[in-house]
Amino acid sequence: MGGASLSWSMPLGADRVYVEQRDLDAADPTWHRSAPILRPEVATELTGLVPGDRYQVRIRAAKYAAVAQDVASPVAQFRPGVPGRVSGLAVTVRRHGFRARWGSARLASSYRVDWWRRGHPEVVRSARTTSLVIVVPHVQPRGTYVVSVRGKRGAFLGAASRRRLAVSR
Repeated sequence: MGGASLSWSMPLGADRVYVEQRDLDAADPTWHRSAPILRPEVATELTGLVPGDRYQVRIRAAKYAAVAQDVASPVAQFRPGVPGRVSGLAVTVRRHGFRARWGSARLASSYRVDWWRRGHPEVVRSARTTSLVIVVPHVQPRGTYVVSVRGKRGAFLGAASRRRLAVSR
């Protein structure tokens, strides 16, 4: 089971809040409300989450016996255990091939790099690395390639960051 950290700003006038959460991938995706979290606490840990499931959370303010029924925080959505998107993907041509570098992705323990000739996604080449850079020494000349990098943790792949690359020779 997984977990998540949650923090918020205490709503004006509230003496407590309730954290409401739901698992969108569960058989019953209804909202479940926590026990009250009293002022001045502004953070909590969510536990027992299923890694890879999509969750939504929101905060509902309360004061004395009144719980806000029509007013809640904006809904935040997340997937525990799934790596975030890599940042700053840059791809450059390098003698018959290319070099790709990127910033780390939250929760990633390795990265999957895929590349294919634009218009031919059925012919994908892949590599796995723990580094934040990869050099592919050879691709077919005179073509445009799509390079995709995804963070990986266990069986979970994060969202892809993609760049195009034109190889002239």
